[in-house]
Amino acid sequence: MPLTAAELERYSPAHRATLTARQLVVHGTDDADVPVEMSDAYVASRRDAGDAIDYLREEGIGHMDVIDPASATWHKVVRWLES
Repeated sequence: MPLTAAELERYSPAHRATLTARQLVVHGTDDADVPVEMSDAYVASRRDAGDAIDYLREEGIGHMDVIDPASATWHKVVRWLES
């Protein structure tokens, strides 16, 4: 069952207090499922809130490409996780 608008609002990390964990947001500009502007806005708002957040905004990458183990983007994610 899909979440209601109120539930989405309540659970969204965009509406949380400052997070203490370092975050990585990865989004491809060719994502046909989720507009990249959503991640742009989230990253900007979390940075304004004081969160430690890194952003990989990958040109020409689609929605599932960011988790493809053969992609250059995924290798960037792995390097970030290892850092």
